[in-house]
Amino acid sequence: MIVELCCGSYEDALIAKKANCDRIELNLDLSLGGLTPPMGTVKKTLELEIPTVVMIRNRPGGFCYSKEIYTSMLWDLKEFMTLPIEGVAFGFLEENGKIDENRTREFVDIIHGAGKKAVFHRAFDNCQSIDEIKLLVDIGVDRLLTSGRKNKAMEGLDNLKRLQDFPLDIIVASGVNQENAPRIYEKTGITQYHASCRTSVIDPTTSVHADFNISSNDEFFQMDFKKAKEFVRIIHELQ
Repeated sequence: MIVELCCGSYEDALIAKKANCDRIELNLDLSLGGLTPPMGTVKKTLELEIPTVVMIRNRPGGFCYSKEIYTSMLWDLKEFMTLPIEGVAFGFLEENGKIDENRTREFVDIIHGAGKKAVFHRAFDNCQSIDEIKLLVDIGVDRLLTSGRKNKAMEGLDNLKRLQDFPLDIIVASGVNQENAPRIYEKTGITQYHASCRTSVIDPTTSVHADFNISSNDEFFQMDFKKAKEFVRIIHELQ
């Protein structure tokens, strides 16, 4: 059994390490679904010596990128390939909702060329058909992060079980917690679990000056150590 904790900062990564997870996915701004983290955050996190998958997603709002955005993502990818990360999470769709084969192949070729793992993220849950997993297999994607093409993993159990028939690793995500993980395992047999175990935190400085607030929302998300530790324990006991 493998527990992958989704981290939005170096501080989250410290908590994940303390909770004894097996792997982390490092992002920036989980409230936007996870974006590309800064190079400094990645380098600092790697000092923790825990297998790290880095997200490359340079803007929120979907997975069909302009040429300019894609070029910047390629640049980030090549920079990250110089670091001892385990792999990269990414996802590309065309305007019609099909997986963008050319961009996906280019990313996978670069990632494999550096001896790292290629992880197609939940863009798959927005693609045109569940059968497009066949394209990911053909391209050589190593892992697929998915909720079974539903809003929450518990709603996608049938699809998750079906996806298990394909020769790539399935990582189940979205709404996964210590209460429902045993049920997901029982119904699907999936052995890799992804969660953020997050809680909201209020930064008091957002309301110090009554006439100015930099954000419409005073809270940010941070990993909760107790939740993370319990989640890791529950998953590891399933094996």
